[in-house]
Amino acid sequence: MNAEQKQLLIDNIIGSMKNVDHDIQIRQLKHFYNVHPDYGQGIAQGFGIDIELIKS
Repeated sequence: MNAEQKQLLIDNIIGSMKNVDHDIQIRQLKHFYNVHPDYGQGIAQGFGIDIELIKS
């Protein structure tokens, strides 16, 4: 995927998860981060969540 497609994926995930409880967002972000740190970090930034919360 090119950079534009990756950002679109991140934006879509953020849009889909914006109304999900914060605890569930954190749990899911940990999964995304474990699969691919760039995606986890990008999604966390979109939610304004500190990346250190999902690294642990």
